[in-house]
Amino acid sequence: MHLFYSKDVNKDFFLLSPEESLHCVKVLRFKAKQTVLATNGCGLLVEAVLIDENFKGVMLKTSKVLIDKIALDYKLHVALSPL
Repeated sequence: MHLFYSKDVNKDFFLLSPEESLHCVKVLRFKAKQTVLATNGCGLLVEAVLIDENFKGVMLKTSKVLIDKIALDYKLHVALSPL
């Protein structure tokens, strides 16, 4: 299943950006009523159904929330050395 990014992913309806929409409709040839995965990049992963297949803005409806991790229970530290 293909994964798409949209900063507007919520638990109801949302639009993909024009670049993501063009890729979804023209390149991958998704049609209405097909299922895709979408994320907002902050821990929310949803399964969504295509409602409108416009290449300037694909409308998606969330069918199932798969992961909803807002706060992570670990911390990540990165150190760089010039050597």
